Amino acid sequence: MRYEVIREVLLHDTENDTSQPLDLAHRLVIGTQVDVDVGTDIKDKARVKVTVVEHEPQRTGWMTTDESLKLLTPEPDIDPTEFYDFLNLITVGKTDQRYLFALASAESDLKNGPSPISESDGFGPFQYTSARWTELLTSVGAGTGLKPEDRTAPKAQARLAVEEAVAAMKQVETVLSRPALRNELYLLHVLLTIAADAFLKAVKDDPTTSIDAVLTGVPDAARFVEQHSKLLKTSDRTATVAEALDLAANALQPGLDRSVELDPPPHVALPPGLTPFQAKCLIYMPDLMERFDLIPEQAAGVFGNLGTESAGFTAFHEKGQPEGKGGYGWAQWTASRRIEFFSFCDKQVPVLAPESDEGSYAFLCSELKTTHADAITALKSTRTLEEAVEAFERTFERAGVVGMPNRIDWAKKALDIYTNPPREPVAPERVGAAAGTDPRWVTAGLKDVGFHEIGDNQGIQKFIDQAGVGKPGDRWCAIWVNAKLAESGVPGSGSALAASFRDHANFIGLDGPALGAIVVWDHHVGFYMGQSSSGAILTLGGNQGDMVCQAFEKFDNVPNYWWPRLEPMPQVRVIQVAAGTRGGRVT
Repeated sequence: MRYEVIREVLLHDTENDTSQPLDLAHRLVIGTQVDVDVGTDIKDKARVKVTVVEHEPQRTGWMTTDESLKLLTPEPDIDPTEFYDFLNLITVGKTDQRYLFALASAESDLKNGPSPISESDGFGPFQYTSARWTELLTSVGAGTGLKPEDRTAPKAQARLAVEEAVAAMKQVETVLSRPALRNELYLLHVLLTIAADAFLKAVKDDPTTSIDAVLTGVPDAARFVEQHSKLLKTSDRTATVAEALDLAANALQPGLDRSVELDPPPHVALPPGLTPFQAKCLIYMPDLMERFDLIPEQAAGVFGNLGTESAGFTAFHEKGQPEGKGGYGWAQWTASRRIEFFSFCDKQVPVLAPESDEGSYAFLCSELKTTHADAITALKSTRTLEEAVEAFERTFERAGVVGMPNRIDWAKKALDIYTNPPREPVAPERVGAAAGTDPRWVTAGLKDVGFHEIGDNQGIQKFIDQAGVGKPGDRWCAIWVNAKLAESGVPGSGSALAASFRDHANFIGLDGPALGAIVVWDHHVGFYMGQSSSGAILTLGGNQGDMVCQAFEKFDNVPNYWWPRLEPMPQVRVIQVAAGTRGGRVT
């Protein structure tokens, strides 16, 4: 079993000699990785025999195990939901939480333990070695406040991984003049800094370059390739850069799939004022991009094809065909694929209706991960909208009548919808307006006013059930906001964290307040109802003084205002109200 020293201790040559002077003993510093002799139970021993992993040749000796030493037990499981929520919080405005979750899943299977790689001292969810940790603390982690001894803490690793990813994204954009892909970030995480420039040059100029060439100048490169063979080797030879990118994408996919389960796409009724095509693009394009690491042009290429096949998502069954014949669903699946589509929907738990959006989207994603994965490969090789439309039609739709100009036209509409979401202004609203004029979630929330928790954040199960997030004992302001949105048929943030509403795909940032806007501080969230002359914000929210109420809230940090993406846009304006209520304590 491997452990990590968390206090300086002496390693002695013999079991019984504890009085050797310092110059005859070896000092183990904080962070040293050691393997405990097989069969030794440290609970029953004052001293144990260990082998120092980082020493060449390996040094063996005896060390104390008193309570002040506290050797760390390896491989504790990391709770995936809590870890994903934490990533969601710390990546806001910086990088992609799904990538980092998938990276940790690929590197460690979400375990905070030692590396399985021989002669490596990698540790934790991101498998940082002590050398890499020290390097990153200096290069990108100076502002994090992290220290060398923090390497064994999963959340500390996550914080440094965010900074590492941000720096890598900037490096890729500088060299390749485009946003970074997740598999590129993964390989930059694994490859040594000395090889990063050569790797990106090969991606840009010649992806058939061997990884061996990329690692030129890296000490003991052959050993490095063997240690990371799952990403850098194919069959019995070193992979090319293109092959390594494919291996990295495959390694990330299980974690990406798992992240979708933790943060599923919204499935809601069409909002008023939008066409079916607008609504489908707004709801599902961001999720498709997240699942398959696509850029907007590539996702628009998919939806341009689907829009063509389904007449803008208005035709479930091919026109002019009898029941059981012709195309069905978004992609107008026909013949054997039609049979597979219906069978797939019937096997889901719960069963999906083939005519539902959920059924078509789930089967689309299933095919793109299995029988038609080559369509994703083809899409990722494109850089323009027109190339993406052609690639998806050729590899996925394979239409009898192509009509490429029409497909491109639908794709242009999809890209415009994604980049410029329809915003329909509504008439100004006011506090105390007649029933029916408030946003639906405000009307739902006002019915809860007076509810009081039982104990410390307990008695909130009905809001947890409505929201589908959180657990008893959690701070529940975000749970309550999600619950009222869900009750109103509006997709929420899918998280119990207040900050999760910031920069979420389901919400659009406002330039200022509006009645019913989601007002977000670092550690609190509620609905904007107005503000006093002193700037205190009248907030309808949960967990305000342990209850649901309207209360004036004012925190140190400046709040942000967010609006559900699929709802008609409000008039942005300050609503002045008299100060008559004191703000509640958020607990």
